[in-house]
Amino acid sequence: MWRSGARAPPSGAVHPTLSALKQVSPFALIPLLSFWLGLREPAKVGFVALTCVFPILVSTYEGARGVPEKLLEVGRVYRLDQLELVLRIVLPAAAPSIFAGLHLGAFFSWLGTVGAEYFLSAGPGLGNFILDGRSGFRMDLVLFGVAVIGATGVALDGAVELAERTLLRWRPRER
Repeated sequence: MWRSGARAPPSGAVHPTLSALKQVSPFALIPLLSFWLGLREPAKVGFVALTCVFPILVSTYEGARGVPEKLLEVGRVYRLDQLELVLRIVLPAAAPSIFAGLHLGAFFSWLGTVGAEYFLSAGPGLGNFILDGRSGFRMDLVLFGVAVIGATGVALDGAVELAERTLLRWRPRER
């Protein structure tokens, strides 16, 4: 990772690649996913993974890249090896950014799950439930599906928030 005297890895190749890849909408990749993985569950899982991986990856990368040099110097003074440097300095310093990415990743994965049901006909689910309500002019079913989607999204965000509060209880919180 970071050898003595060296800073974080060069971002010359990583940053432009991430920037370019995160600009591609996962919905644009549905034809490729359906060709490679079919129209069932593997395509759905691939689509959900594509929707959430970039927010998490970019936030983690930026958080690790933003670790202050002085903290890394302290690790070198204590002669931490690379694994200890990552576990004791880089991860704690990057944790707020990582959790910001996890919040976004949970949000986008839930949107991706519902979107995959709309576009990939991957069996029963809330997306198909809403589509069935729409085709049968049953707005009560559509509204119920929307309410369940919203409640599930709030629960996912709450789960990430609970994990963040538990794992980062050392960090002062703004109110």
